[in-house]
Amino acid sequence: MSRTQAWATVLALALVLLATACQALAPKSAPPTLTPVLLAPATLALTRTEPTAAAPSATPTAPASPTATRQPPSPTPAQAAGTGPIAALGVHSAVTVRTAPANDAPRLAAAPGATVFLAEARTAETDWLRVAYGDPVVRGWVAAADVKLLGDAEVLPVTTTAVTPPAAQRGSPLVGRLTGRVNAGTRVNVRAGPELDQPVVDQFDPDAAVAVIGRSQESDWLAIEWDGATAWIAAYLLDVAGDVGALPVLAAATTRLGATTAGFAGRVAFQTASGGDIYIVNADGSELRRVANGLDPALSPGGERLAYTRWGAEQGVYVLNLATGAERRVASANHPRTPAWSSDGGRLAFAHAIRTHVCLQTPFGCLDESAARGMLGGKDCLDTPQGRLCLQDFERRQVEDAGLAQVTLRDGGWLDLSAETTVQSVSWHPKRDEIIYRGRDGLQLTGVGAQTRPLAREQKLRSPAWSPDGQRIVAQFQYHDHTDIVLLDAAGVLLRRLTEPSSAFGRPANNVAAIWSPDGRHILFLSDRDGAWRFYTMNSDGSQQTLFLPAVLGDLKLRYEFAAERMTSWR
Repeated sequence: MSRTQAWATVLALALVLLATACQALAPKSAPPTLTPVLLAPATLALTRTEPTAAAPSATPTAPASPTATRQPPSPTPAQAAGTGPIAALGVHSAVTVRTAPANDAPRLAAAPGATVFLAEARTAETDWLRVAYGDPVVRGWVAAADVKLLGDAEVLPVTTTAVTPPAAQRGSPLVGRLTGRVNAGTRVNVRAGPELDQPVVDQFDPDAAVAVIGRSQESDWLAIEWDGATAWIAAYLLDVAGDVGALPVLAAATTRLGATTAGFAGRVAFQTASGGDIYIVNADGSELRRVANGLDPALSPGGERLAYTRWGAEQGVYVLNLATGAERRVASANHPRTPAWSSDGGRLAFAHAIRTHVCLQTPFGCLDESAARGMLGGKDCLDTPQGRLCLQDFERRQVEDAGLAQVTLRDGGWLDLSAETTVQSVSWHPKRDEIIYRGRDGLQLTGVGAQTRPLAREQKLRSPAWSPDGQRIVAQFQYHDHTDIVLLDAAGVLLRRLTEPSSAFGRPANNVAAIWSPDGRHILFLSDRDGAWRFYTMNSDGSQQTLFLPAVLGDLKLRYEFAAERMTSWR
């Protein structure tokens, strides 16, 4: 039997073997999500996890008017208890909200893709979801295909009750100076500003009527009345009844975002790839220099020292004095990752490999042999209508478990910290002796002398990083075909998505490895939105996304391997 047939057979037998499989699915390495459960806004919750990301290559390589996002409604006591609505994120740049669960129902609003929705109910076929979002709260219906539901839709109540729109519906398409009509044969993008690099806030169908209320200075973009605000469509996509030249100029020039570093201060460390060259540059673009090679650079709180790790013959955690160039190994460990500084600069926490074990690669994840046998009813082989399925049909893989340790720089003292065995992406709280990391079931918190505990039980959250004030967390969220950056509060509540699933190449862009500026006003991240990995900055609310130091860093080739690597550090 081929492996494809074997997997198909296992999936076909999943319902029959569910009881046995559930009991067996507790191996040393966590399996991927089987069935997500209710996600409460106060404590993100899913029960199963994906395997930890593959280890990065440690082989050195040559260098080579955004709109404000609505906040989700405040969680109710029922939601905090895990019995309320389920959070959802848009999978497109804009999500159409309708008054009823039907494509021909009146359009209530268009929500930016970064909106966090709370799904309250569903249709019997679960093809539509009734959601709430915003402040004040907006309620309406969205197509289930337009959002990523972070939980099990089956727990939602079934209804088809329509939502009554306000008496004066915002965004009426015919309230304006001139009437325009979409002349394209496909849906067209509606943007926050008059330029292609502005966020997409909505999409209009062919022949849709719009209210044209202004123009750009060169009349190549037209402003329209949209959802109680102003949005923009390229002029060539609209047929307008009337004199466009008589419309007021609402944008003196196009709003193409520049690559300015005005106001940026401090020092940035970055790696070109895991195990590759590590550079230092001032945030204003001056004094770029290569300083080391290794993985996961982290600047000390004062910015005068740099921590990183190496694998291979010299594996361990290293600290470099940037003023003198003196380097020393402060801890010897197996495959160490993501060193993080304590707020006083006297200690480093880091992940490291603690053991390896063999698992079988099944459709439900990489399971140990007993768990895989449990899926086959406790036998080595199982006869099915499609043929015999055996344990030997599954590929054997070697997997590393990772723990969490702390080293004191003064004397080299080593301390193991309470953690799960799937530690990734270590980040030390800037004001407390507390560490956040990605564990088996999502984001975890731990500290010296404390037990590890869940902060956000959502295994699709990766690479968390504390803000300088310790009040927010930036992380990346893994969708089925791309990764976006999201913002959480200190309690693990998902606040908003900061990047959108758009790209110049017609495929969703990946936005990863986000960290904060020293003042907490900006976020530095990596994106492949223009076809190559490049560094970008944005405001902490997701606005003003622009290339970071393109004139200085443009010749360096960057590589991201989706192995939870830390690409940058800013102090």
